[in-house]
Amino acid sequence: MQNYMNLKKTLVKSIYVSIKNNPAVKFILLFLCLFLLFDAGNKFMNSATLEGTKYYNPFISEHFNYIQGLRTLLIVISATIIKGLGHTVMYTDYQLLALNGIPCNINYGCLGLGVLSFWAAFIIAFPKPFKQKIRFMFLGLITIFLLNIVRIVSLTLLTIDMHGNRKLLDNQHDIFNYVVYAVLLTMIYFWINKQEQKPVLIPEI
Repeated sequence: MQNYMNLKKTLVKSIYVSIKNNPAVKFILLFLCLFLLFDAGNKFMNSATLEGTKYYNPFISEHFNYIQGLRTLLIVISATIIKGLGHTVMYTDYQLLALNGIPCNINYGCLGLGVLSFWAAFIIAFPKPFKQKIRFMFLGLITIFLLNIVRIVSLTLLTIDMHGNRKLLDNQHDIFNYVVYAVLLTMIYFWINKQEQKPVLIPEI
């Protein structure tokens, strides 16, 4: 039994040392753990703030409902842009409707929280200086948010005079994810390969 315990400790220690000394493995594990944590946390908060769901909590729903806060921000900004383009638009806490169009439901899947979780987890896990991470984190989050605004505005305008034909919108979530991930991966590529400019030292005369 003692030999088994010693073997187990040795194996665990060996795995730990291997992970610690391998930046690639360390990054992948940290990224996966953070992504799963962020994604699960967002889904839990969505359930905790929706009345009638398994984890609904009135206190959390009233004081910590960032899910609805993000949804409201997306809807209000999108509605403002659509009005600015000369269309009549109405909205509620969950829907956006252009005159002669089809109501666009802004549900949990439309908020882009899965993509936001991916981005945050990747930037935190990747071995770069802290200041670079902060700047690039906000750049990516803003990019995702703006792309989502463009998607919601475009979909709302596309529904005008569609006469209830929702089939044209069936693949919009997949298309949005493809576009966003393509943009983010391009940004990540240039960020990873960016060389920090070192100050040029001018010799004293």
